[in-house]
Amino acid sequence: MAEQERPSCEDALTELYTFLDGELTAEKREHIAHHLDDCNPWLERYPLGLSPAVPVRREDSWAVADGEGRLLPLRRGFALGWELRAVSGGSPIGLFGEWDGESLLPLSASAGGRLIAL
Repeated sequence: MAEQERPSCEDALTELYTFLDGELTAEKREHIAHHLDDCNPWLERYPLGLSPAVPVRREDSWAVADGEGRLLPLRRGFALGWELRAVSGGSPIGLFGEWDGESLLPLSASAGGRLIAL
């Protein structure tokens, strides 16, 4: 795949709320996250909402699958993977957490009209 052009700061800001709401494709989220890294090198983590998200076990770690089946890794050492899987029951849920450009640290989940702090 050819490398995409980086969006201008104005373009990135236009998409920021969509980025924060988790309404972008995984590819576009990564693209905007890289731009934010370039613009704000002192900011190490970003708030990220993702819905739908399905927790999945991958060998010795956890990830979430987005609505298109792409995997977003959860932070190494995240100890509540099985609990998150139980909350989802294998179905899509909403997640909110901290994205560091490589992995997501889930802080809360929403399922069945309930908000669960993690």
